[in-house]
Amino acid sequence: MPPGHEDHRRNIERIMQGAVKAADPAEALRLSWKRAWERRDIDLDARPPVLILGMGKASLEMAAACLELLPHPVHTTLIAAVPERIGTTTLPAGRAGRCRIMPADHPLPSNRSHAFGLAVQETIAAFTREHGERGIVIALISGGGSSHMALPAGQLTIDDLREANRLMQSAGASISQLNCIRRHTEVLKGGGLAALAHPARIQVFVASDVIGDPLHVIASGPFASDASTFADALRVADRYRLQDRTPRIIAHLRQGTLGRIPETVKPANPSLQFTRHWIICNNQTALDGAAAAARELGFEVLSCEPMQESAAGAEGERLSGIAAMDARSPRSVPAIRLIGGEPTVDTRDAPKSDGLGGPSQELALAAALRFRDLIASHDDARASRTVLAAFSTDGIDGPTDAAGAIIPVSSFCDPEDRGFAARAALAHHDSHRFLDAAGMLIRTGPTGVNANHIACAVVYPQLP
Repeated sequence: MPPGHEDHRRNIERIMQGAVKAADPAEALRLSWKRAWERRDIDLDARPPVLILGMGKASLEMAAACLELLPHPVHTTLIAAVPERIGTTTLPAGRAGRCRIMPADHPLPSNRSHAFGLAVQETIAAFTREHGERGIVIALISGGGSSHMALPAGQLTIDDLREANRLMQSAGASISQLNCIRRHTEVLKGGGLAALAHPARIQVFVASDVIGDPLHVIASGPFASDASTFADALRVADRYRLQDRTPRIIAHLRQGTLGRIPETVKPANPSLQFTRHWIICNNQTALDGAAAAARELGFEVLSCEPMQESAAGAEGERLSGIAAMDARSPRSVPAIRLIGGEPTVDTRDAPKSDGLGGPSQELALAAALRFRDLIASHDDARASRTVLAAFSTDGIDGPTDAAGAIIPVSSFCDPEDRGFAARAALAHHDSHRFLDAAGMLIRTGPTGVNANHIACAVVYPQLP
């Protein structure tokens, strides 16, 4: 029997589990390991000195898999990890060498992120001095890496970096724009780690959280070349009006445009000659896993495609428009549309500043409200068989304890007229409190996966 609307929450949760399982970075690393090393003239069985460096929300899981795959114990292991996941993943006993696991924070860099940046700088420099070109650095990078490792450049402080990040994130800046600023205000990003580790041979395994997998954007490209300039970063800062609010950041960027601060590592830099990257999984991996789980449940997958890089509310409205067309079409089996990507939230237009939410929650709520306008307010039958949902694959949507939300559109057609309260919540970017009170949130805790966000629109057959 095909899945029915009465099980809509269980169905969405199973589809979410399919996405998370498909993008499991530890398993993706195992699948990529042999091919990645076959392309390099490196004999791991010769027991070269190895340093493992991990950062991002999947760092512990990737490190555990890496240590299992290596044929011998390593020299040093240095990991930044989501604090809640420290202790949930055990590294193989006796294989991690001199091992240090440090808590770090996300989405804003913190003193802990700074401490990890200092530890990375010291550890990599010492390893390279001791082992030179014999040494191998295996870098394990996943989403959240930019925030996990922060080492301010010049006279900047971690407070300067945090404030610039906070202002840009609250203004809905894209990850590309955020990381352009990060690369030009920090020491280890924009190829900085590759230069520091040279002449060691570097193998970077990447669980990508950026659509299109641009290496200079993922975790701000610590081992990647960067074609952007201080002038580019200053234009981004101007766009988000940082001049008066982060004067030290602006002064640093202006010094860079005058050539008084070295640029980031450019493509022809010789320090990159021994560095290779391997993308092990990304948002498309998660989307494919969600689609496979949906088909296994009995859904017809009508589409599975990337989002635009735009505001969460706009993505929600776009998804609801497609869902409204699907709801108007007769069908004998339930159907689903899936989109994936990195929606943003711009809170500058909010009437007040104390709203709480995340991109997936805002996307789902905006989609439900738009669907209500298109169909639900005058066609309860179609609304009663449509469900809209969005979730972050890392289990943490914005600064909340929720992964996202599941919204049966019929809930906006009840006598309580939730639509009015929902519009107020959306206007204040306060989707979390509204959805929590309505019992529509998804809570999973940190998943150890970070492959962006996934949203879906489900339309069930009309009841007889």
